[in-house]
Amino acid sequence: MRKIVLREGALYGVTKRLDISRDELARRMKVATSTAYRVDAGKVEPSPAFIAGLMDVSGQPFEELFDIVGSTEAVNA
Repeated sequence: MRKIVLREGALYGVTKRLDISRDELARRMKVATSTAYRVDAGKVEPSPAFIAGLMDVSGQPFEELFDIVGSTEAVNA
């Protein structure tokens, strides 16, 4: 199964480039601060709203912020 993950260091890079805190980044993205921390730690997958918010605030494309990981092979029953 494939899943979307935030690239390592992506949030840090955005906050440094914009000179804002992670809390401020989350506010601008319109997501909970705890969500930003959990996605950054890999504990949860980013939601479509998180993905769109980060792309909008950062001005960066999907490919610079996220990776798609996992197998594309179907499991035969």
